[in-house]
Formats: sequence, structure tokens, C-alpha cells
Amino acid sequence: GIPVRAVDTPEQVARGADLVIGGTTSSDVICREEWLGPGTTFISLARRELDPVDWARMDKVVVDNWMLNMRQPIFREAIEQGLFSHDQLHAEIADVVTGAKPGRERADEYFRTQRNGALHPSGRLWRGDDPESGDAYSGVIYSKGAVVLDTLRHFLADDEVWWQSLRDFNLTHRYGNASTEDFQKILDENSGRSWERFFTEWFYGKGAPATSGTVAASDGAVSITVEVEGEFHLPLDLAWSDGSGEVARRVWLEPGTNELTLKCDGEPRDLRLEHLARVLGKHKIEVETGSGE
Repeated sequence: GIPVRAVDTPEQVARGADLVIGGTTSSDVICREEWLGPGTTFISLARRELDPVDWARMDKVVVDNWMLNMRQPIFREAIEQGLFSHDQLHAEIADVVTGAKPGRERADEYFRTQRNGALHPSGRLWRGDDPESGDAYSGVIYSKGAVVLDTLRHFLADDEVWWQSLRDFNLTHRYGNASTEDFQKILDENSGRSWERFFTEWFYGKGAPATSGTVAASDGAVSITVEVEGEFHLPLDLAWSDGSGEVARRVWLEPGTNELTLKCDGEPRDLRLEHLARVLGKHKIEVETGSGE
């Protein structure tokens, strides 16, 4: 494992570190340039974690998207106060990744990265064959992309295959360019099944599903009546107890109205929905336990 040591102050964290990540929810300054040693990279996650007075003192400042950051009050305020400017910006992340702008050029450079973004579930993850950097690295890609990947992991329901696929993708395509299709191909091979429908709906399609309805336990069965808005297929994980013991079932919902009945060994008890929060979308499915509780 990786050793973790707690300290009393942010200064103790920053001094002597090669990489400092300001992953806080605070709007206060938590780090100052004078605490950073030569060659340190400071990554700020959308807050004022590094004192804005110090931004211009960094050798290189890189942001994910300038216009996206300008929508954030804390970032915009620093620009309007003259503490930093677009002319002082070294590059956007897309420029560094594509080689249009260099990354670190000296071992002693102070390097600051600012990333931002909010979840936009309505947008498409696929941005076209040749997107501009501001589009390719939009908030949709950062935030929705991460949630869709976790949704895919949940659909797969096999962490051994999931992590192996990520390792294979990295080893196969590191130091080069790769596409969504490349990742899907590896996942198809490792899982032994096609993920074409998932990628079509969740990566290339637009928006996210909305579900509503009920799951009810009564008369020796579990009844499912759920409406799925949007062109999405998704799993519904259920668990309950009956005469056979603990039961776990996954059923697949289709777009439109879904009416399903699952027979039980006796009266189902302790009926519950599981893991639905891991599926991107708006879900309003009520559980009715009935007389079997």
C-alpha cells in the first residue's frame, strides 16, 4: 500500500512535495507559492486553493478550458482584479495533450493546472471527429464522462474484468492516441460480450434516462411497473428475503413501459432497490413492501 501521514497544516503538506492537489470544498486560500519547491506541480480543482496573487509567479499555468473557468465567480474575480490574465496563460490542457504546446520543459519549473466543470447530463460525450479544444475538454467530458464510466462499470458487474480492461487499454495505447472504439473493443474481448448498445446509448447518444414507477411485494411475487424516459436500457437490481433465503435479482428495463413479475418462494420480505444511484439519470421508483414485510 501507499503510506499516508496526517499533518497539522496545509503548509506541512505542500513543503517538499513534488505534486500538490488542492482537492478541497473550501473557497479559502490553502496554499501559497512560497511553500512550493522548484519543480512542483500544483493542481487546483476549481477553487481558490492556491493564492491568486501567486498564479502569475508560476512558470506555466494550464487550464482545462479558459471560458469554462471564467464562468466560475472565484476564477473570474481573480481575472477582473488583474491578478492573472489570458495573456499569461501557457495553454489549455488539450494543447499540451496534442503537443500543440509543450508541457514541462525544465525540471525546476513551477507548474499550475486549473480544472473545472459541472455535470451537464444533457450533452453528448462524443464531440465529433475533429473537435476544437474548448469542445473536446468541456464540462460534459469531464463530469458526465466520469459518471458514465462508473455506470458502465456497474452494468458490467465484474470488477476483475473492469480493472483488467483499464490496464490493457493503458498498456496497449500508452504513448499514443486511442479512441472510444479502442476501449470498447478491449472491453468486448475481456468480458466476452458486446457493449455496442451501451456505447450507442450512453456515449454517442444525448441526455440521460429518467425512471418512475413502483416495485411491489405481494402474493408471493415481486411486481415491477417502471417507465423509462429516453432511449436507454438499464439494469434494476432488487433484493429480498423469502422461503429460499436471501435473493438478489437483476432485471433489465427497456425504453417505455416495463411491467414484470418475479415469482418468489413464499412471501417476499425486506424488498429493496440496490445500486440505482450508480446509474446516471433521474430516478423516482418507490418500493411497496406490502403484507409480506
